Amino acid sequence: MKYTCKVIKINPSIEEEVTIEVNNKKLTVFSTVCPYPLQEGLYYPILISFTILDELNIKESKSVESEIIQLGKSDKYLIRGILEADHIDAGIQVIDEDDYFSEYVHLYGKTVEIVVDRIEVEFLNE
Repeated sequence: MKYTCKVIKINPSIEEEVTIEVNNKKLTVFSTVCPYPLQEGLYYPILISFTILDELNIKESKSVESEIIQLGKSDKYLIRGILEADHIDAGIQVIDEDDYFSEYVHLYGKTVEIVVDRIEVEFLNE
């Protein structure tokens, strides 16, 4: 799903790291595609996805609350939401670009939890 985000901060030390606000949620993300220079305080269209560096572990959640929580000061996030074939809906739809979820058909429509190594955004041309 396409969202509009506000760029809060561009990390001068880590080229791809950007802090954004989308749907009143502040996230530190990595920009995988950015066809133009970004400016803090401006709004841009984006798609949101994730990166898993090791093994994906999806488990059914006992909580029904959808949320995205940064784990400490790391780049990792806990994403809790409704699993669908191509995304997890945690109040913000996070796209599965690598087809990980196809192995978890039995969890579609259920609230699940996954830990991702980082959240990525693709800045779109309008």
